[in-house]
Amino acid sequence: MTGCLADVETILSLVGEDADLAKVPFRMCQSTMLIERGDLDGAAAAVALPTKLEQHLPGTWAWLALPFGRARLALARREWGLAYQQAAATGERMAAIEVTSPEFFAWRSLAAQALRGARELGRARELAREELELTRAIDSPRGIGIALTTLGVID
Repeated sequence: MTGCLADVETILSLVGEDADLAKVPFRMCQSTMLIERGDLDGAAAAVALPTKLEQHLPGTWAWLALPFGRARLALARREWGLAYQQAAATGERMAAIEVTSPEFFAWRSLAAQALRGARELGRARELAREELELTRAIDSPRGIGIALTTLGVID
């Protein structure tokens, strides 16, 4: 809870008069919902941010959410390389701010799906198994389900 509060405080301190920064995680959620509806153009608009806004994101949850949302869109578009790159960027950003739990963003499963699409099944299985191991270590039913589903799709 303390981490969430600190993130909210960071976002609010950066927002000032302009609330666009605080909207980024919600835009990523919007993108996910639009992908589910098949509206890939709408999803693309949701994840398209002005460069000036992106420059204010490092260190916030929005900074993590952005490449994750973009990875989901690339996956829906069957852009395997871009999907993998954006999912991996999520993992790199999580590591940079010391967020190790896959409970926040299941980036390994997303990257594994991209690798499956690119027919790199060995690496895809490796990432999905790694995520399964991590989620079992924290006893996360949701995370375990995501990792097992990803493994099932790969095999």
